[in-house]
Amino acid sequence: MDLPYRELPDDIEIVENAQGRFEAKSRTEPAERFGWAQPTPELARTVCLTTLNVRAAMDRARGSVREADTRGPAEFTRERYERACAEVGVLRLPDSVCLSLEYRSFQAPDYDAETIVTTRLADERGAAIRAEERRQRKEFERDLNAMPGFHGLSRDRYESLCDLVGAEPAAEDQISSLKVECFQQEETRGTAEVPLILAKWRDMGRYYERRDGSTVDM
Repeated sequence: MDLPYRELPDDIEIVENAQGRFEAKSRTEPAERFGWAQPTPELARTVCLTTLNVRAAMDRARGSVREADTRGPAEFTRERYERACAEVGVLRLPDSVCLSLEYRSFQAPDYDAETIVTTRLADERGAAIRAEERRQRKEFERDLNAMPGFHGLSRDRYESLCDLVGAEPAAEDQISSLKVECFQQEETRGTAEVPLILAKWRDMGRYYERRDGSTVDM
């Protein structure tokens, strides 16, 4: 990866703070931060240079996506992600790895600029995958709920849909607790995992079966 910053810009200096640690400060932009304060001037310099190089690379990567594709927000489809990686010369990671990076932090001085850019672009790809999965789950539930005469799932239909999505059907005495878990995920994440959605609609089917004394159509 090309590193445009190998020396500190003229307006940045390494200073000691009140706690005896060292950090980079801009003479022209006093409020700007370049990572956390470090125990030595050398580490503070490394952090500053890494931060500047990461910012420059991320700006280039995102800019290349916007210039090449003007069809709205530059959410990282696989194609856009690979274009961004190629622009700055970092390794393209499989989607499974991109998803695994959520909640992991890669910061200087523990990691170099190339590693940080690689993981940040991959994390943006992972976020795009999760957003698409949430949209698909919402559309799946809307389609299910929009079916004529839908009053939840019968046991047979619940089990067949579980088989279709590769999920183990829950026992009937577990359905209610799974419905609660479904509501909790919807509240915190905006949507729930598909097996929990199916359990929620099976619970509705059980309600209508108890109320009407007959099996629901679905």
